[in-house]
Amino acid sequence: MPKIHRPQFIRKYDFIHYFTWSEDQWLWNDDQLSEYITNKTKITSESSEIEDFIFEDQTDPKELIDAMKDEKSEIDFSNPKIFEGILIDQQSRKFIAAQSDFKDCRVFDFDVIFKDNYDLQEQAAYTKELLTKHDNIIIFQPVFIYKGLAIAKPDAFIKKNNEIHLIEVKGTTAPKLVHVVDMLYQHHIINHFLQAEFGKHIEHYALCVVAYDLCSKNEIHFIITPYGTDTKTGSHVKKVQGRNINEWLQLEQSARLGQSRNVLLKDMLTGHPSFQSDPKSSYTVAVRRYTDPQEFDRVIQILSDHQMVDEPSLLPYANYGNKIKNFDYMKQLKIYWKQKPPLFPMNYSNLIIQYPLQYKAFTNNVKNLKHLVQFIEDTGSKNTSVNALYRALQGKDGFTKFQYGALNIEKTRALFQDIRSKKVYFDFESINPAVRVIDNSLPCQQIVTQVSVIMEENNLLSEANNIVLDPQNITINDFKMIVDTIYPKSDASQYSYIVYNQSFEKTQLLKMNEIINDPIYTEKINLIVANLVDLANFFSPRMNCVLFEELYGYFSIKFVLEVIQNHYPDIYKRAKCKDYHQLPDVQNGSDALNITSKRFFGLVNLAEWGKIICNLKVYCENDVRAMIAVYFLIEYLCTNS
Repeated sequence: MPKIHRPQFIRKYDFIHYFTWSEDQWLWNDDQLSEYITNKTKITSESSEIEDFIFEDQTDPKELIDAMKDEKSEIDFSNPKIFEGILIDQQSRKFIAAQSDFKDCRVFDFDVIFKDNYDLQEQAAYTKELLTKHDNIIIFQPVFIYKGLAIAKPDAFIKKNNEIHLIEVKGTTAPKLVHVVDMLYQHHIINHFLQAEFGKHIEHYALCVVAYDLCSKNEIHFIITPYGTDTKTGSHVKKVQGRNINEWLQLEQSARLGQSRNVLLKDMLTGHPSFQSDPKSSYTVAVRRYTDPQEFDRVIQILSDHQMVDEPSLLPYANYGNKIKNFDYMKQLKIYWKQKPPLFPMNYSNLIIQYPLQYKAFTNNVKNLKHLVQFIEDTGSKNTSVNALYRALQGKDGFTKFQYGALNIEKTRALFQDIRSKKVYFDFESINPAVRVIDNSLPCQQIVTQVSVIMEENNLLSEANNIVLDPQNITINDFKMIVDTIYPKSDASQYSYIVYNQSFEKTQLLKMNEIINDPIYTEKINLIVANLVDLANFFSPRMNCVLFEELYGYFSIKFVLEVIQNHYPDIYKRAKCKDYHQLPDVQNGSDALNITSKRFFGLVNLAEWGKIICNLKVYCENDVRAMIAVYFLIEYLCTNS
């Protein structure tokens, strides 16, 4: 583990982490903490255990590249997320400079001017010099130093007609709560500088985000918005059948930008009385309070005085539930909480217990479900999920205990009997960059790049049919081929179409239907969707069918498969499953996403891609065989209980 160095100045990421990370992790960065957790727990963000906690990779590629610049880290150009972040960074700058309001401004790009010079004091002095000498300028990545303690490097600082514009670029399609915190930090530091040096302040605040529109392959568009959000998820418009696509896109873009709520960034950042929000919301508690310069100063001073520790505890943060909850905690840490026996109640999905009680449960040495239920009763908290799970494992509420957990045989058989004897097991892999993979598609839209299919008829399983598309050359005909591979050549309506966590496959089928736009394939896709069977339903605590005590409410297929491998080895062998940890190169969905994205961005040549395809097929087929093993397990439980 490399020595952790204290940053020269407090950065915006440190300010954000003040609200989201535990105190013993302050002033660390994501790479440092991730590496520390990996060394401590042997769990990486790419390990197979973690995959099913990530429905979509939500990392903002622009933020990733910004963080690496701030850390002066060596940039890994073979990382597709970093490559995409560089594209967003470069193209957004061209977009901003080309705006009609700014087209006659002189442009200064500090990434070019100070390419190999990391002297922040020198960059700050040059920022001041430019603002003194020029009236109409755009500065990309200028430097402002605050009281010798903190530093701000905004994406675009514009001085036009004696007015100041501040624009932050984000690789997302909508403003997020974290962006407000980011802008709040910039707002305080830059305004302090402007007031002290020029008697001025920022007049215009805006975010430059990825435009939610249809455009051609390899393109990406942007839009500048003065709006922010005080909600975690933002607003959306339901797509109504028959509505003109362009009309819907305009409404959806407006909703994503928060225009309908008229929540201006400037009002949010300055605490304007016209802006109203829920007094109990995390925004009010953790953001609105810090519009006060004295409160902001207090946080900067706390961070400046903070003594870094070499060994973070990795425990849940006691006050986590009272902080801004827009940011996911380290995914590795959530898995760590599950795997460490004293921390088993730490189910971050809230099926078991929520954050504030997690910390108290740990400090009170709660180590089993019985103790947990008693603890919750003693603390006066009402957690029906915990109590229901405990009662089930006691053989109540229609459950029968068995060696590894509890089974509600009536509910399990009722679900199981709906599965037809003819079956199609299938699984998709996809990529979702903001840069378009195919023509006439939306940003960050999941585009299927791979499918594995195994059919069953008369209790006989077919050979696997594994298809991997070249992401550089995906066409509508490729999507037709995928649908045809899933759709049996005869008696298609007599089959059940089996997946695990059906929301992903269902959504991708419906998206493919829109792209193909062919009545023949609409009929095929509608039939598949109408006959989907989701095996995850058998293990979700909300469905009350099968509960394995060692999973503590988790029901990822990887975890269920571990139970099968450990306790039902004959079923594991019969389904021809392989250990994910032993697969060549591609061992999880993150690996598949990463290597396929590399190919899309031209970071993998055709010859290398030809070698990789085999490993992609092995991985995706194993996902399908895992489903078959799960089906065999359910069949065994229904037959032998």
